[in-house]
Amino acid sequence: MSADAVQQEKDMAALTPRQRLLSLGAVIWAMGMVTFIIGLTFPFLAIILKRQGVPTDLIGYSTAVQGVAVLAIAPFAPRLIAFLGPNKSMAGAMAGSALVLALLPVFPNVWAWFPLRFLLGAVSSFLWIASEAWINAVAKEETRGRVISVYGIAGAAGFTLGPLMLTFTGTATDLPFAIAVTALLLPCLPLLLAPTDGVTFEGTQAGGFKRVLLIAPAPILITFIFAGSEEAIHTFFALFSTALGYTEELALHLIALIGLGGMILGYPLGWLADHVNRLNLLIALTLVILGAVLAIPFFFPLPGLNYLYFLLLGGLLGGTYTVGMTLLGERFEGADLVTASTLTTTFWGIGAVTGPGLAGEAMHSFGPYGLIGAIAVVVLIYLPIPLWERWRLARRRA
Repeated sequence: MSADAVQQEKDMAALTPRQRLLSLGAVIWAMGMVTFIIGLTFPFLAIILKRQGVPTDLIGYSTAVQGVAVLAIAPFAPRLIAFLGPNKSMAGAMAGSALVLALLPVFPNVWAWFPLRFLLGAVSSFLWIASEAWINAVAKEETRGRVISVYGIAGAAGFTLGPLMLTFTGTATDLPFAIAVTALLLPCLPLLLAPTDGVTFEGTQAGGFKRVLLIAPAPILITFIFAGSEEAIHTFFALFSTALGYTEELALHLIALIGLGGMILGYPLGWLADHVNRLNLLIALTLVILGAVLAIPFFFPLPGLNYLYFLLLGGLLGGTYTVGMTLLGERFEGADLVTASTLTTTFWGIGAVTGPGLAGEAMHSFGPYGLIGAIAVVVLIYLPIPLWERWRLARRRA
């Protein structure tokens, strides 16, 4: 074990089992609320803009600007999170996100939303970076996959409840905005009170980005698929459904099932990540997702079977994120861990830009099935990375 790893084990011993549980509980609950907001607002904002007559390509760019903000904020994130600590970083970012969301219905115009959504992406990026580093720092190696899977299940629950909430509130009023703001503010106090003894990231330096990326490109870049695919689906699937003559409600149900699939399959895949080669598992999941995405047009119109299919698709997508996060915790600690988490959030931003942007252009040019092609392209862009990493590691062992 490296000297840094030994020191990290000593630091984390400062947490009692009860404190460790409280720390994990705070960050898991907070991220569940964040994904609830994404699941609620992304389709809601797209529906509002579509009703205003905004074309799909511009809707895609409006969504993608949140990802651009992540790229702008990433260079400053490691030092700021190391200075504030993960709990204060998350609480401040959640309060800032709530403020921006409260302003969206005040200025219901696509051009006004560009700077507001940029700000939302900037403050929310700290949530992802701090939470990923925090959860991996507290998790023990022997159960890391299962702990990360519970974190992922909370996220998937949020993605599930978000679109489902729209089916109850409807999309004709500003009530979803009020719900979103409330959900973001609720975890702030528990975050500030959560035990963080030993969860330190001192020494994080921006110069470490390139080195960290070269050490583990596959788990860092997997968020490109996760964000690109899920943000494209959340943004455009309601429009995809109505363009094919189906209902908006069906699309919201299927989006919710993607989140539910992540909840159901999250723990089994986390357990599997604790018992098999994690990189090989990541490659297998990526290949299966590519085939599953290409088969969406065949299963979407089939009543009943489409529900089961999107449940499985959600489990696979959530599994890539769980396995990628587990690999990060396996390979990094301390300052390098927060640097790696910053990179995963950066590539989440790139995926969030690429996915909806590409999907909007594809649907504008080729019709509703352009959404499927765009998601497949996002997966294909990533696929060579884990294959190359596997070849590189095998060559080193030879």
